[in-house]
Amino acid sequence: MAGPLAGIKILDFTRYQQGPSATVMLAELGAEVLKVEPPGGDPGRMLSRFADGFSSYFEALNRGKQSIVVDLRQPGGTAVICRLARQADVVVENFRPGVMDRLGVGYEALSALNPRLIFASASMFGPRGPRARHPGYDTIAQAAGGMVMATRRPGDDLGTPLGGTADQVGGMMLAYGILAALMHRERTGEGQKVDVSLFGSQLSLQMVAAARALYHQAQMLPQQAGGRISGHLRCSDGRWIAFGHLNTPQWVDVLRAFALDELVADPRFKTAEVRGSHMPQLRGIIQERAATQPSDYWLARLVEADIPCTLV
Repeated sequence: MAGPLAGIKILDFTRYQQGPSATVMLAELGAEVLKVEPPGGDPGRMLSRFADGFSSYFEALNRGKQSIVVDLRQPGGTAVICRLARQADVVVENFRPGVMDRLGVGYEALSALNPRLIFASASMFGPRGPRARHPGYDTIAQAAGGMVMATRRPGDDLGTPLGGTADQVGGMMLAYGILAALMHRERTGEGQKVDVSLFGSQLSLQMVAAARALYHQAQMLPQQAGGRISGHLRCSDGRWIAFGHLNTPQWVDVLRAFALDELVADPRFKTAEVRGSHMPQLRGIIQERAATQPSDYWLARLVEADIPCTLV
């Protein structure tokens, strides 16, 4: 079955993860992606390599693409790209802002050859501002955007975050911007420039948390505000389960799934309002009960009660 982007041609100058994750999604939607690599190839080819030379990193991010080697530091290389750009729908790059312009294949140069061209740029901090030309990658983006507090590896004194989350979100945002530009072109015939930053993508990922933090009134913890309980519990077999409920009627089902029927009428937990103010006691009771049986036992009871749950 042909994908929705069948017939769309993409020149992909991206390296490592953010850009390639965007263009691999577009390839999965049917676009023809021509990956333009420098002599020596995308540096990502050298990451996550197995003993036989297979790179899980590169293959996962570049499947479904074709590659061509072009040396953009040679005049002939620029001419090759200009010829290809005349027939392309999209150019994607994730160099620092200004690099493609210096190489003679930036937005101004290529859009002059092809006014319908969509030129998408991914960077660390965006094309303007005091840090526009500063380098950066996944780890830096997670730190700058605050996500490292949630993604750092436990026990790591350096605070090294789990790799790839900023790049993957940045890639989704990049693909999203390209798709919007393609829709605009379908309606108007106009190409345009698309800019996506890793930093901005990290902020977008936290929009609810940001809205809460920027509202300068006294705050309640989410579980206190809604009287809902959600989280992780350690069971008697040493394994962890996750569970939660989103609506008030399910609250009684949660208690009965954990064999805590006696708490249904407990005045501390009877309504969402009072439950929120007694959340620490409630979590302690449920955790103590979870520790009496193995994870399979509790998961079976939660599934039977139609409570969202999973083994961690």
